[in-house]
Amino acid sequence: MKMMEWVENKKEKISKKKYLVLMKNQLTVF
Repeated sequence: MKMMEWVENKKEKISKKKYLVLMKNQLTVF
């Protein structure tokens, strides 16, 4: 795998994790 692809993949995973965390926070807030 190319380095750039790997970096993009990692960013995507991180953003998905952040999104899940945000969703959980939203649920606890409401």
